Formats: sequence, structure tokens, C-alpha cells
Amino acid sequence: MTCQKTIGISKIEPNKGQVEGLPANPRKISRGRLEDLKRSIEDAPEMLGLRELLVYPHDGKYVVIGGNMRLRACQDLVGICCQISIFE
Repeated sequence: MTCQKTIGISKIEPNKGQVEGLPANPRKISRGRLEDLKRSIEDAPEMLGLRELLVYPHDGKYVVIGGNMRLRACQDLVGICCQISIFE
């Protein structure tokens, strides 16, 4: 089951394998691709609403299970809001 709500970006963590049964995100984020994504978000921030972060609650925070690079880009771009879906 999923739900949507607004939470602070500081409560969202990348997936480093901290949730039992959920392996760490195997993808590496290259600096070039991250910079491209940040430019894209700055040019069309409304596109973030079409591709939300998928998160799972864990120890009072939320772990990203889909969208680690978008999370990183949003953390770097101050004032950008991300849509999230929470799997519970």
C-alpha cells in the first residue's frame, strides 16, 4: 500500500542497505549525470511531480527505494520540493 504526504527532505535517506530484506542501491551516481539532472530540474521543476521518489519508513526516517539520484539532486538544489510515495 502506498500513500502520499509532505515530509522534509532531511528525513529522507538514500538506500544503503539499512532496511532488512532490501539490498543497497547498486547504482553509482556519476558527477556528470547528477549535474545534468540538476540542470533539468532547474529548467522544468514541474517534471518532478511526474516521477516521485519511492520511500519506505525506517527508524523515524524514510529510505529511498526508487529515485536515489533525484533525491541527491533535490538535496543539492535548495528550495526544490520532491513528490514522494510511501510504501507501508
